[in-house]
Amino acid sequence: MKGHIRPRGKGSWAIIVDLGRDENGKRRQKWHTIHGTKRDAERECARLLNDLNQGGYVEPERQTVREYFEKWLPEHKALNSLADRTAERWQQLLRLHVLPALGNLPLQKLHPLQIERLYRELLDHGRVSANAGQRAVAGDSGSVPPAAKRGLSPSSILMIHRVCHVALKRAVRMGLVARNPFDAVQPPSTAAKTDITVLSGPQLTALLQATSGGPMEVPILLAATTGLRRGELLALTWADVDLEEETIAVSRAVQETQAGVSIKGTKTGQKRSVSLPRMTVKALRQHKAKQAELMLQLGQQGIDQRPVCCWPDGRPMAPGYITHAFSKALAAAGLPKVRFHDLRHGFATLLLDAGEDMKIVSDMLGHADIRTTLNIYTHVTRKMQQRAAGKLDALLDNSGDGSRHS
Repeated sequence: MKGHIRPRGKGSWAIIVDLGRDENGKRRQKWHTIHGTKRDAERECARLLNDLNQGGYVEPERQTVREYFEKWLPEHKALNSLADRTAERWQQLLRLHVLPALGNLPLQKLHPLQIERLYRELLDHGRVSANAGQRAVAGDSGSVPPAAKRGLSPSSILMIHRVCHVALKRAVRMGLVARNPFDAVQPPSTAAKTDITVLSGPQLTALLQATSGGPMEVPILLAATTGLRRGELLALTWADVDLEEETIAVSRAVQETQAGVSIKGTKTGQKRSVSLPRMTVKALRQHKAKQAELMLQLGQQGIDQRPVCCWPDGRPMAPGYITHAFSKALAAAGLPKVRFHDLRHGFATLLLDAGEDMKIVSDMLGHADIRTTLNIYTHVTRKMQQRAAGKLDALLDNSGDGSRHS
């Protein structure tokens, strides 16, 4: 017999699994405890024996979900070169939303139903502050923290699901659990984003006029006319800008983490060259001349190594400042609230609306795969299809007598 059950008390059963003998000939057994009816115990015993026969049996251990995740994330970051900012975001999601509810559970007993219950609670009232999350971790109550008020967005829960799925996938590979419970859970559906809020041409002109001569003029101009990400434009030095060829070389990005501001590779790890419109070239020439004059006054040399977007003394601007100052600039100009990143979306939308090739736009944006561009700008591709249909109409109407054929 490889396994049998034994009563342990009211509603409690012991499942003893026979693992054969060790190298010294000593009999090896593992005990599992299950609460429920005898029938429940028999079913669990049958499952364990089936796992044993299929090579998927995992010996019981006491590691909790919290203990596993606290070890997993640093190891995953090191092995997969995970960006510091991404690792911080993952850690925040786990700390605020997963560990307060699931952290004290034994890893091997994490069940899909518990995960589904967590997702429902997060949808209803899962949005918490960082301080609330810290309090919840310090004293787990087994449920979402009481400080939660509003529901968490489906996209945030989807990110939580993906992070946890990756983590438990490794646990399966390492033999810590027999199966990944997140495989059996369907995260909340996220409706495809059909519309992106961007500034209109006149609104963008008004914003540039309102910020003219100020520290935000060049960051806004670069984002709006090149599609660079915030971190990419902050990492630009004058050595990356070729005003004669009217191009910029994008190879780095600034990131801001708890440890401070640092330089890393681009989001996709790829380098690219982006052509500059003449209005941007003109503005950059003027901006460079002003910087050169300031450097002369301060006794500084080496403008090629100087950040394009910096303070008068040469100190680089921080990403957090750009986000905050952009919001203030919009409010001061009486313009609708959009994100700084939406300037990048506006750049792409204007080009695609003007009939530019999708692959060209994708390359300028630095997307690793054109499918990323297609997924983000579905609202524009629909217009492109309508234009294509209109062209076909014109071709057919102008051929012969204009009659349609089925």
